[in-house]
Order: sequence, then structure tokens, then C-alpha cells
Amino acid sequence: MRTDSERRKKDPRAPFSREEMDAFRAALIERRTKLRERLERLSGRAAQDNPAERGEISSLPMHLADLGTETYEQQTDLGFAERDRDTIAAIDRALERIEEGTYGMCENCGRPISKERLQALPFAALCRDCQAKEEAA
Repeated sequence: MRTDSERRKKDPRAPFSREEMDAFRAALIERRTKLRERLERLSGRAAQDNPAERGEISSLPMHLADLGTETYEQQTDLGFAERDRDTIAAIDRALERIEEGTYGMCENCGRPISKERLQALPFAALCRDCQAKEEAA
């Protein structure tokens, strides 16, 4: 049986050891769990902000300033929820890449993504250069 270092030498698509991959998988799963919990809290708060759920007849607050504050808070929560859903989808794709054996490889150029980048952003699908090119376009 080949060791991890032998596998990495023979298979350029396996830039990390099994232990490193397990650590990345665990970090991804932990982040996904926290994001799902936050989504549930945001959904719960949105339900509480619904006047019908509170038994109120009107959805209009007593003052216009209250309406502005309520609208701002709802928009902020919606923004967080959308970002969290996008991040969860990226995490799910990263977990699929782990299972496929392509995790850590840039989806654009095929070069390895640096370990430092993946430690900071474990669901990164592009290397730093390809990400910069995509953002500049």
C-alpha cells in the first residue's frame, strides 16, 4: 500500500495527505453546520417580524421611523441569508470535490490551490490567480 507522500508524488491531483483532507472536510462540515444554524435563526426572526404571526392586524408600525428600521433589518437579514445559502452551496461542492479526489485543484486552470488559501477559505474552487482574473472581469 502506498503512503500519502507516494500517492502525492504519483498523483498530481492529490496535493494533500489524507490527514489534511480529513481536516479540510471537518472544517467544511463545521462551517456548514454553523451557517445552517444561523439560517434557522434568521428564518425564526423573520417569522417573528411578521405582524400576522404576532396577532397584529396591520403590518404598519406606529411611526415611519419604525417602518424604516424594520425594513432595514429585514433587508439585512435577507442579505445574510442569501450569502449563507451561497456559501453552503459552495461548501457542498467542495465536499463533493473531496469525494471525487479533485479538492485542492483549481477548477479553472487545474493547478493546486495553496494550502494557505484553503485554510482561510476551505470552499475555494479557484486558485488565487484565477480568482483575481474572474473578479477583474
